[in-house]
Amino acid sequence: MSILKPKIASLSQGPGVYFFRDKAGKILYIGKATNLRSRVQSYFRGGEAGRLIGAFIGEIANVGVQKTDSVLEALILEANLIKKYLPEYNVMGKDDKSFAYFAVTKDEFQRVIIL
Repeated sequence: MSILKPKIASLSQGPGVYFFRDKAGKILYIGKATNLRSRVQSYFRGGEAGRLIGAFIGEIANVGVQKTDSVLEALILEANLIKKYLPEYNVMGKDDKSFAYFAVTKDEFQRVIIL
């Protein structure tokens, strides 16, 4: 963490996507943030770190970010990057922001179709 501290302190406070990489440069985790600096710092504060965070926090050797103009753009970028790189610690390669879509038909007896 001490090596990463200056880098984290210099991160933007705007929206974007962050990457945690191991020593070999492999992406371990991809996430989005409305405030990059605050979100990345939250992983290293200790306290109530969950099992998942505790499992990979020691493997982090580098932090990278990609700034975006909006939170919506960060959300879309995060989803695309997770699908592209399939990081080990993004659960099942999904970003947990997927929603079911449904349609209601205009038939006499309407039906609900889940897409």
